[in-house]
Amino acid sequence: MQKLFKIYLSVAMLVLTMNAWADTPVKLGVVNVALLLEKAPQAKVADAQLKAEFAPQQAELKGLAGKLEKQQSTYQKINRS
Repeated sequence: MQKLFKIYLSVAMLVLTMNAWADTPVKLGVVNVALLLEKAPQAKVADAQLKAEFAPQQAELKGLAGKLEKQQSTYQKINRS
């Protein structure tokens, strides 16, 4: 009999606590991660460091692209003739 009473008491406590949780409003938050990363000072520092680190490679690639375009135009002129 006491075992059954304990089960009923446990169920009643569970129902009461669930009702108390149901009355509490749920708070949700939304974080715009892209905006956060864009505006963060650490992101600006990292961006500047990456630009400084890869500027020589970027310049080299631009030079090679220009050279390739000249060679391509020369090749097309030769093939048209």
